[in-house]
Amino acid sequence: MGKVSAQVFSLRRASEPVTERLELACPAYNLTSLKAAVENGANSIYIEYRPAGLHPHLRSLLAHDAALRKGIRYAHAHKAKVVLSLSQPHVDADPWTASIAMIRDASKLGIDAITLSDPALMLYTAAHYPGLAMHYMAPQSMLEANAIRHLKRNIPFTRVILPRVVSVAQIEEISRIPGIGVELVGFGKGCTILTPRVAPHDTPDTPTLPGCPAAIERISQRSFHSATPLDGGTEACGLPGPAMNDQLFHLEHSDEWHALNVLPQLAAIHVRALRIELQEHSSSKLARLTRVWREAIDECLHDTQHFNVRPAWLAELRNLSSSH
Repeated sequence: MGKVSAQVFSLRRASEPVTERLELACPAYNLTSLKAAVENGANSIYIEYRPAGLHPHLRSLLAHDAALRKGIRYAHAHKAKVVLSLSQPHVDADPWTASIAMIRDASKLGIDAITLSDPALMLYTAAHYPGLAMHYMAPQSMLEANAIRHLKRNIPFTRVILPRVVSVAQIEEISRIPGIGVELVGFGKGCTILTPRVAPHDTPDTPTLPGCPAAIERISQRSFHSATPLDGGTEACGLPGPAMNDQLFHLEHSDEWHALNVLPQLAAIHVRALRIELQEHSSSKLARLTRVWREAIDECLHDTQHFNVRPAWLAELRNLSSSH
C-alpha cells in the first residue's frame, strides 16, 4: 500500500470538472429507465452494479454488458453523464481480485466517473487509472469535513456523496473543501436533511425521527422564504408511505415539510447534485419523478429568491406514492 500511496501523491487530478450548477442525478435499472431519466432532464445517471461472478481469465461481466454500453452512448449523445457505482461483488473469487477486475473493465466503457466507498480501492484506481474520475460514497462515520479533507489530500476524488441523514451545517462545511462537489440524496427512502436549531416551543416529548441524531431531530417550524439561507428547522426527503418513508412529511401532513422547499438553501451552500431514488423499478414513474425535480431545480436556479413549490409538483409526487 505504501508504494501505491506514493504514486497517488504525484497523480494529476481526474479530468471531471466540479460544476457550479445544481445537477439532478437519477438512477437507471435498465436501458429503458436510463432513456426515461435522460429524456426528462437528468444531468447524470447513476448505475448500481453488483456482478454475479467472473469470467475465466479474471474478466468481469461488466465488460460484456451490451445494454450498459448502449446506455452510455445514449446518455452521452444527450449530454448526460454516467456514473457507475461498484458494489461488493457476490462471488466466490477473492473480493479484491473481483473488484479490481470490475474497475479495469469500467475504465474501458467510457463512463464519466466511478463511485467507490473503499479507500484502498480508490488508491488503486487513482494509481492505475488516473483518467477515471472518482466519487467517494462517504459512510456516516466519515461525515466530518476534516476527515474528508484528509482523504482528499491523499486521493484525487472529485465528488463526495453524503449519507442519507445529514445536517445543513455539515453540508455547508464539506462543500467548502476545495476541489470536490457535494452530492446528497434529496428524495428517497430514509433520507433526511437536518438543521441544528431547535424551536423554542419544542419539548422532550416532541416526536423524533427514526435514525436521526438525537441532538438535532426535534421537529421545528420554519419559514422557507427567510432571507437567511440556513434559517429553519428540520427537513425530510421523499414521499409519505412505506415505500419512500418520508417521516416528517407524513407525520405533519403538510406540504411545507417537503424537501423541494429547501432547494434555494441547498443551491446557496453550493450543493453540486441532488440524487433521487425510486424503490419501484418503473420507467414511467421514474420519468414522472425526474420531470418534477427537473422543473423545480430549473425554476429555483432561474430565480432563487422568489422560488415557490408548485402544488402540481406535490400532487404528482403524491400520485406516485399512492400508486405503489
